[in-house]
Amino acid sequence: MQLFIKSQFSSLVSTFFDFLITIACVEMVKLGYVEATVIGATGGAICNFILGRVWVFQARASSKKTQGFLYLLVWLGSLGLNALGMFLLTDLAGIRYVLSKILISLTVGFFYNYQLHKRLVFRTA
Repeated sequence: MQLFIKSQFSSLVSTFFDFLITIACVEMVKLGYVEATVIGATGGAICNFILGRVWVFQARASSKKTQGFLYLLVWLGSLGLNALGMFLLTDLAGIRYVLSKILISLTVGFFYNYQLHKRLVFRTA
């Protein structure tokens, strides 16, 4: 349970950076929300990888290159799910982009990211 809590805290910190970057890109730079989601997710991913490797899973003994490559694959899937979810909830369902981002981020985080980080990227039982 402690691993899950640390992972969720790491995700919360990473998501803060993701949201901050996304909202700044939409509101200040005037990018579209899908493009802003990609940029925000990139910043959040870098933060999450570092926290996951060093603090959450304490997986520094494993190859950084291998973990980085596996993380990249998982992140690309996550990015696709987030972008698709943003499009579906915002364009098709008419939900404001910030609420859409919250709903999609939580769903993808719990059911996709955590599971694959734990079992594949940082390989804990």
